[in-house]
Amino acid sequence: MAVIRLYHFHAAPAQADALCRGLHAIVDAVSTADGYLGAEVAVDQADATHLLLVERWRDVASHQAAGSRIPSELRASMGPLLAKAPDGWYFDPA
Repeated sequence: MAVIRLYHFHAAPAQADALCRGLHAIVDAVSTADGYLGAEVAVDQADATHLLLVERWRDVASHQAAGSRIPSELRASMGPLLAKAPDGWYFDPA
């Protein structure tokens, strides 16, 4: 059964567009990983500094293994774009 990984991101002031681009770059980096089933980046209509990343994976292990595909430079570049650390959860489709 598939698993959904949901992340909440809050952009630092004036960094929402850059954060959105960075999240799309992360999606591109993991999109060929074994077990990847798709992803979407979404922006809150009421607050452009609040973004979601919704990923679908075959299983938790596939998601965790795919993290190694994200270049360290990209990972490092994301920190200054964030107002706070992102929150993330795993969900089972209902």
